[in-house]
Amino acid sequence: MSTQIHDRPYIVGHFWDGKKRDFLPLSTDEVGRAEWFYRRIVDNFDIPPRSVVLLISKFEDGAFTAPLEQALTADGYIMGYAEATTFDAPRVETFMRRFDIPAVLGVTSDTLAGLEAAGHSFEKVFGNAIVWARDKNAYVRLMKVPGITLRYWTEVGPAAAMECALGKGLHVDAFEWAVERAADGEILVTSRLGRITPFERMSTGIYGTIDDSTCACGSCDPRVNIERVVERP
Repeated sequence: MSTQIHDRPYIVGHFWDGKKRDFLPLSTDEVGRAEWFYRRIVDNFDIPPRSVVLLISKFEDGAFTAPLEQALTADGYIMGYAEATTFDAPRVETFMRRFDIPAVLGVTSDTLAGLEAAGHSFEKVFGNAIVWARDKNAYVRLMKVPGITLRYWTEVGPAAAMECALGKGLHVDAFEWAVERAADGEILVTSRLGRITPFERMSTGIYGTIDDSTCACGSCDPRVNIERVVERP
């Protein structure tokens, strides 16, 4: 387990430990390290420079989305935003249509439900875009949509997890986290570097396998292949 640091929190979000949501405060250093992790993933993709990219999120997801936003901005992309709610789903359709967006990150089950309620076709909305689903149900539903490049982005406990361009499992930052598979198949995470809140074998509510081989994208990050997720209230 990493040591605890006593920096003032820069961002406070939430994470899921398999049973409940808890606070996740991040220092400036932690946010910066997460930003570099996201940049390693996003740079795998052929997203045109200066494109508008759409980030869909909830306020409580700030510990995971703020570093991603910084990564995308640092790479020169122009940000569009929508809330991950059924109510804001029409904004997603508007952004995708008006700005010809090549990449959208954070599509949730609520997003899809809102698009359906408004009469929008998933195929028409997301077209030929790269789409990162934020939850397992959204990912499964979008697998049936032709034309899109579908990838998965979620959290494994307090650790961000994101698929690269090859789509061969969710990368977890090898510098930041140690991941292991418990006897019952649950994925556990342990922090490696100094954090405001250090973690040791933290439960995640996610069950699956871990691939420790080097990804063909060149990354040495462990990759999690999710088989089951404990339902969250």
